[in-house]
Amino acid sequence: MRKSRVISLTLALAILFGLNYQAMGQDTFRASLEGKVIDSKSEQSLTGIKVVLVDTELSDSTDSRGVFNFSDLTSSSVTIRIEHDDYEIYEEKVTLEDGYNGVVIRLKAKQEKEEVQ
Repeated sequence: MRKSRVISLTLALAILFGLNYQAMGQDTFRASLEGKVIDSKSEQSLTGIKVVLVDTELSDSTDSRGVFNFSDLTSSSVTIRIEHDDYEIYEEKVTLEDGYNGVVIRLKAKQEKEEVQ
């Protein structure tokens, strides 16, 4: 009888600590998002493109390799938005996992308007 009480108490404590550990893990979600922006047709990296995370104050510009980076993100999803004079507006919601996340963004060039003769 005493042995079964010890086992029951041990099991109850293990479940309690396991649930507490799981809840603590949710509070420590940290993600980073690194991406590369390229021209969809030429596949060339695009430099100096401003990348904005919608509904935050976060933005970054692509470097000489077309790469942008955001770190210490605490939300499990973000919306990326890019506006540039030479390219169509790009907006996409991205689901993040805890830790590193990577994306490649292919921007489409705006179609030049045909001149009326």
